[in-house]
Amino acid sequence: MIDFTNKCIVTENNVESEQLLKKAIAQGFNLPKGQKAMESHRYFHFIGSPYKHVVALVPVCTSDLNNAIRYSEIFGNELEELKKITDSAARWCRAYGYEHLNVYANEELESYTGKAIAKTTDNIIQRVDVEIKKPRKLTVSELEAYLGYPIEIVS
Repeated sequence: MIDFTNKCIVTENNVESEQLLKKAIAQGFNLPKGQKAMESHRYFHFIGSPYKHVVALVPVCTSDLNNAIRYSEIFGNELEELKKITDSAARWCRAYGYEHLNVYANEELESYTGKAIAKTTDNIIQRVDVEIKKPRKLTVSELEAYLGYPIEIVS
């Protein structure tokens, strides 16, 4: 997880702003107004001390923009990554002689599940299922119960 504390991040559109604000809320940052109202902003400053809060400035200097980090630099460009996945799938089909490939991914309660089904012209079908567990936050007491002895966290 990327810590936003004391960072300035610039977004390109409302979708990126929405995703950024959701991640900031998950990290405990407070918004000065509602998330939907802030999605139209493009420049976000995350202040971590003494209270975590987000500042969205409307008049932004060019020097501020030059010092800020782009959302796509941190989290990648969704369209570029989807193109890479598609390119890789098409190359795999060409290399192994498959004419059709379906790829599915779903978000479940505790994990992400995926499935791929490939077919050849001779009706040979290959199926693959995968599951990726979601990260889960643990409390110290849960960790102590799991390990069976007391835990002390030091920094």
